[in-house]
Amino acid sequence: LSQEKYDEAIMILEDVLQTNPELTVVRYLIGMAYYRDNNSQKAEEHLKIIPPESNLYEDTIFLRLKILSEDDNQAEAIDLLQQQISDPGTRKPSFYILLGSLYRENKEVERARETYEQAGGLYPDDIDLLYNYGIFLEKIGEQENAMVKMQAVLAKDPDNGAALNYVGYTWADNNVHLEKALEYIRKAVELMPDDGYVRDSLGWVLYKMGDIEQAIIELERASEMVADDPIIKEHLGDVYLQADQFEKALAAYKQAYELYEEESKRESVNKKIDSVKTGSQK
Repeated sequence: LSQEKYDEAIMILEDVLQTNPELTVVRYLIGMAYYRDNNSQKAEEHLKIIPPESNLYEDTIFLRLKILSEDDNQAEAIDLLQQQISDPGTRKPSFYILLGSLYRENKEVERARETYEQAGGLYPDDIDLLYNYGIFLEKIGEQENAMVKMQAVLAKDPDNGAALNYVGYTWADNNVHLEKALEYIRKAVELMPDDGYVRDSLGWVLYKMGDIEQAIIELERASEMVADDPIIKEHLGDVYLQADQFEKALAAYKQAYELYEEESKRESVNKKIDSVKTGSQK
């Protein structure tokens, strides 16, 4: 499989399966080989046979969903997840998270909310579920409710780097609790030192606190770590502008403009570009 010799791999694995039909790992690998060989129909034929008691069942559902997603078959993906959560023998917190995400993408916000609420009742201590519910609330514009969920995550798991980053960045972005925000984000950086988005949060809170020199250092690092994120580029433009580094600010804003997909974001950063051009010519 690693050598991309899928036909050979399938032949060998099917020989093994004939003598050991109970080996679900072999059936899973056959499904994976067919998937990589762009034969989603044959992949599905094998994957759907893998039983719930297999320790590969969750991975199997993930792969089946990946295939459906790549085939733009969202309705079947939703049906598959609904089947899984309707049966106590197959439901998993991750399936609720994925179903909630699909509903949101489908603009079925209330069904997504109901899915997360139902899951929360079944798995009240599942950190990943709680965190993803918070992210969902953020994406539908309910930032206050999202913060409640994220702080609930931290109450259960104080070393959750993603939640520390979320809460700290949100405070910084709203210009509140800046000292506490810095504390949370520094802890997140310690927990996730290679995460460019967390490094961006550190640069942003330092900028909000007026430490422009250090903010530039951190945001330049973040920009190197995640080269294609428009928000990081825009943040970098903001700190360069504050430091009167107009050419660098202009370059960063132009990169942000190219990377943004939403027209409203492009318009916003374009105003900054015009402002820098006007200001630097005075």
